[in-house]
Amino acid sequence: MDTHQLTPTEAVAAARTLASAARANRPTTWRYETRELSSVGLYTHRWGATAWCLGPPDEPAALAVVSPAKRPRPGWGRYLNRILIVTHPHARGTGCARALDDAMIRYYLDCGYTRLKTTSGTRAGWAVHTRRGWPAWALNKHRQLVHDAPLSADLARPGVPPTAAALGATRPMTESEQHAALDDPTGPYARD
Repeated sequence: MDTHQLTPTEAVAAARTLASAARANRPTTWRYETRELSSVGLYTHRWGATAWCLGPPDEPAALAVVSPAKRPRPGWGRYLNRILIVTHPHARGTGCARALDDAMIRYYLDCGYTRLKTTSGTRAGWAVHTRRGWPAWALNKHRQLVHDAPLSADLARPGVPPTAAALGATRPMTESEQHAALDDPTGPYARD
């Protein structure tokens, strides 16, 4: 399947298609997904974020929204902030989100970006980030796990990334610390 960079209007239409599919198929995270997808217009129209899809824009297998940083962080380079990535319920487990992520990462590497930061909005998102080797550094104000990683292994560098340092991190979170956040019955992952 091909990847497409979408206009804000196409992004909103693709988000509506995926939200409708999520409501119809009711995956465990459908409420969270539909809320996030309802914000795609805000992200793309008002904040200037960029939307990408895998497959045709009117029937996307996956949709992602990213916000490329305008300025580099001294010593760390230019960041790509991945806001969301959602897979159509019928395409889950087929590698669609990974394929879309890989295509976006290649594109932004070619544009001179060096690092990615994102949060795990769901337990499934955390599992994907962990499999990709993107360390969780801290919890944000919403108690979501924050990941900060190089876009490719050859761009890795020692030290605490600025995003993590701003959250008070001095090292990546241990697996047990991450599981404590995921298993917190009052935390954001309790809905999964």
